[in-house]
Amino acid sequence: MPVGGIMFALGKGYEIGLFGVKLVDASSTPPAGLEPVAHVMHGLGGFILALIIVLHVAGALKHQFIDHDGTMRRIFGRSIAGSNASATKTSAGN
Repeated sequence: MPVGGIMFALGKGYEIGLFGVKLVDASSTPPAGLEPVAHVMHGLGGFILALIIVLHVAGALKHQFIDHDGTMRRIFGRSIAGSNASATKTSAGN
């Protein structure tokens, strides 16, 4: 994503800066053909990132509501009754 955005800005002839520090000066003649490639790359990167997030959330919801395997409880730090971790703690204390 960042590389696609930088390429897009360079293709448009904009300068590149970070926290007020100019890294690349604005070019009066941007490289030919860079803008369309960067536009596709940047857009595709955003779409793939959004798709990964949606699939991750869908997987977590599947574990919670279909599998009922306690994944969400583990994610939020709650122990699961009857798990190996709690059995180990109990047997170690005896």
